This record gives sequence, C-alpha cells and structure tokens, in this order.
Amino acid sequence: MKNLLEVIRRLSVVITWLIGGLVGVGLIVEGWNDVRDPEMKFTGAGVLVATFIVHKVINWILLKDEKKPTSVN
Repeated sequence: MKNLLEVIRRLSVVITWLIGGLVGVGLIVEGWNDVRDPEMKFTGAGVLVATFIVHKVINWILLKDEKKPTSVN
C-alpha cells in the first residue's frame, strides 16, 4: 500500500507540473510576444505559483501518514 501511494503521489506531481508548467510558460511567452495584452505574463506567473502550491498540497496530503512516528516495542 505504501508503494502504491508513492506511485500515485509521483504521478500526480508530474501531471500537475506538466499541465501547470506548460500553461504557465506558454502564457508568459505569449505575453512577451503580444504587445496588446501584457497581463498574460502575470497570469502565467500566477499559474506557475498555483502549480507550486498544488504540488505542496499533494505532497502534504499523501505524505502525512509517513511522518507519524512508529511505536518501538
């Protein structure tokens, strides 16, 4: 069960960064290329920050059971 949770955690982090990272970087690049809409750079930066927060939340949820101390008999 522990290995399955680790695989799920890693896959969800990778999928989160692929989607959020590509969208964020795409918005930043498009913001630099488009003079008419400079707010796209800030939107892209916001998407990257939101992706980082989601990454931390995923790790927090799926790693909280590992950090509990085990009793020594």
